Amino acid sequence: YHQDSLENGSAIRKRLSAAVKSAIEDHWANGLLNHPDNGDLRSALASNRISARTLYDALLTLVYRVLFLLVIEERDLTHPEGADTNLKALYRDYYSLAALRTRCRRVRSEEARFGDLWAALVDCFSLYEDGERASKLGLKPLAGDLFSHEAFDLLRELSLDNRAFAAGIQLLDSYEDEKRGVPVRVNYAALNVEEFGSIYEGLLEFDANIDSSADGFRFSFAKGEDRGKTGSHYTPEELVQPLI
Repeated sequence: YHQDSLENGSAIRKRLSAAVKSAIEDHWANGLLNHPDNGDLRSALASNRISARTLYDALLTLVYRVLFLLVIEERDLTHPEGADTNLKALYRDYYSLAALRTRCRRVRSEEARFGDLWAALVDCFSLYEDGERASKLGLKPLAGDLFSHEAFDLLRELSLDNRAFAAGIQLLDSYEDEKRGVPVRVNYAALNVEEFGSIYEGLLEFDANIDSSADGFRFSFAKGEDRGKTGSHYTPEELVQPLI
């Protein structure tokens, strides 16, 4: 059982990193770039007022925020000890990433073109940026570089349809177990530094590329140099612990 859990942990790390890459490249980036309401974003890219790298950094902020909130929600760390249980339930049922994650598992065809799921995500993020809004649900703003108000400015006013947004969340929600051939829900409560490190390390291998044509804009990953420049490489825990 111990060996099997280790193997499953490795599979989750590998699959989650690939899922993050696919969510960005296949769904969120191109969904944002080609949404009819996001003409200002396309104009800014076409005139070089915004670079592909700037958009990619904003997408990384989106991904890390989603992963971080999924972890603290499943570990019941969103509220301080002694918080009002009614406010906790209100957040969990209507404002949380967990509630949004459930809604994204099945999007009906008639609601796929709307953008209420993305709007709900932006609303959830705002609770962790603004102290006044957070206090109404018994939360505390997380602040820092990741949850500062400015960190999400580029994407905040954009639109993303439910189909593209839900497809990205579904990739982060579950993976297919190779032995049983069934979808397995990712247990974010058990996600640790190794998983986060592998995702970060994997994304450092890529740089962003945006091409435009008569059919629209296309975001894709190209081989990057950030990993080599920063010296960011994953160190196995069995080597780290003796040093600690």
